[in-house]
Amino acid sequence: NLPNSKFKVIIIPHALHIADNAAAKLAEFVASGGKVIAIGQRPQKLLAANRTPQMVDTDKIITHQLDWDRADFTAELQKVLDSIIKPLYTLSGDQPHDVITQLRQDGSWFGLWVYNAAGGNKKLQLTGSSYVQFNAVLDPGYGEYRQMPPDGKFTLHEGQSLIFTADRTIDQTMLPPLVSAAWQPLEISHRLPLKWSCSSAAVNTMRPELEILKNNVFTPIPSDGYCPEVIDPDVTPFVTLRGRFTIAGSSVPSDLRLRFDSTQFAQLAINGQSVTESPVPEKVFDDSNCAVYIARYCRPGENIFTVQIPISKWYGQRYGICRHFVGLMHLLDIVPLAGSFALTADNTITDLPETFHAGDLGLQGLGQFGGILKLQTSFDLPQELLKAPMLGCSATHATLKLQLNGVDLPLKLWQYGNIPLPENLLKSCNNTLAMEITHPIGNLYTRRWNGTEVEYLPFVLPELYL
Repeated sequence: NLPNSKFKVIIIPHALHIADNAAAKLAEFVASGGKVIAIGQRPQKLLAANRTPQMVDTDKIITHQLDWDRADFTAELQKVLDSIIKPLYTLSGDQPHDVITQLRQDGSWFGLWVYNAAGGNKKLQLTGSSYVQFNAVLDPGYGEYRQMPPDGKFTLHEGQSLIFTADRTIDQTMLPPLVSAAWQPLEISHRLPLKWSCSSAAVNTMRPELEILKNNVFTPIPSDGYCPEVIDPDVTPFVTLRGRFTIAGSSVPSDLRLRFDSTQFAQLAINGQSVTESPVPEKVFDDSNCAVYIARYCRPGENIFTVQIPISKWYGQRYGICRHFVGLMHLLDIVPLAGSFALTADNTITDLPETFHAGDLGLQGLGQFGGILKLQTSFDLPQELLKAPMLGCSATHATLKLQLNGVDLPLKLWQYGNIPLPENLLKSCNNTLAMEITHPIGNLYTRRWNGTEVEYLPFVLPELYL
């Protein structure tokens, strides 16, 4: 027993040594009827407080042992658990062993949390026992209860979690059915073949190719700002960077600019000309961020800039980061470009497309986009679809804010799920739809503070349907 918890089984994963006080607790646990399963080798030695190893009597603390590398390990572990504990529920269907579950109990109340951490949607079935009868379903994202389907069948989307409850205080007949939930898959009767245009200036971003000046020689570094050289800001407070970018076509985007962490940069020059424009505030992370407009210094083809930037004081030896985090990357200000442009596959600046369509926006020129993209479109509908209760939406990691015929729709914050529609909102002709689609800036700033890489997240414009 622990506060708010009671255990019948403890699993020890391949532990060759165990603390003596932990072994004493396990022996007490076994003596009172608990079961301890050792995965792999049993613990061989005890470690006392004085760190002196002693041999351990495993018979007092281990009741079962399984080899984790055997082909039927999962089935054998399940068999052992079933022999110890009477199952309170059964989850079956599409690869149920890939679903993370946790059952909690408080008196007669049970709550089963299920989470699909693997790829792809799963069709599953949940059945209880004579002791646990689930009667309601909660989606933590939408915050609403639904009826438990009579047959226990449901779809769990990739990345989705649900909570099934066995609660006698809930009157299931008063809950809406599960099939009407916003996260339920819709039967697609009509896809909206939408062509989206920008409702305001689209500000795209990109990382230029970078070099760092060392011993009077420019050395290439990755565009994400990783510098393999150890640079102590207490010794070298500034470094000189040289960046390159290419503009296709015959014109330069009029709003082209370089972004900086703060105004504490110096000696900015582009194509051999000193830049005299003053930086203007342009918040990305905080109010100290700024930008310098550079269109008049640029030309079609290759462009080269040089600038001195400060090294963050947090990479100084005095903070211990360099000593205690040996693998820490030394990050520089990557000096990204911003403006109304698209990027080709080889990161050449080109014109934005006139329209966008459902799919990966990275393949439509926005591969390093971070921020809010404002789009608009219109469509007509056949008469039989004017009463549609839900706007279907394909999966996307992006956050969506939609406005249909001047009416704000509920925000879409999750990768999965559809959008409820108010009654009598749809029209047969000239439905107007505005969208603000937000994408995090991890595809531009691809390193965390400790230098580890951020996983590329596809910027997907979802398909909409009724």
